[in-house]
Amino acid sequence: MTEVMEKESIRQQSRGWVVIESKNDTRTMQAAVVGSPAEINCSIQSSGNESVKWMLPDGSTLKTPHSNVDNRLSASNAGLLKIKSVDHSDSGVYYCIAQVSDDLTILPFRLKCVAGNQHGMDTLATK
Repeated sequence: MTEVMEKESIRQQSRGWVVIESKNDTRTMQAAVVGSPAEINCSIQSSGNESVKWMLPDGSTLKTPHSNVDNRLSASNAGLLKIKSVDHSDSGVYYCIAQVSDDLTILPFRLKCVAGNQHGMDTLATK
């Protein structure tokens, strides 16, 4: 019986793992003024060799690293999604998806794009 338990313990220790950090200062909801830049940071910890992708509000996915032709949208392996100049169509939920061979984790981020410079603020952020 002890041998079986030891083998199971070794098997569990060798499994890959991945987590997306969600702390008190993690900005999972934010607002940006149309025309301004926006950044969504998905902080990832893993046992190694993680792959990161983003699911956009329209249902399309971006594998990292990614940068489109006009550099309006880019995503790094470190989990940072950048939008050079937001538009109303960028509003919605963005899913950060991190994966290793044996594990997968997802964290949603909500972006709201607002018209004009409201009360002199460029970007509004909430937790």
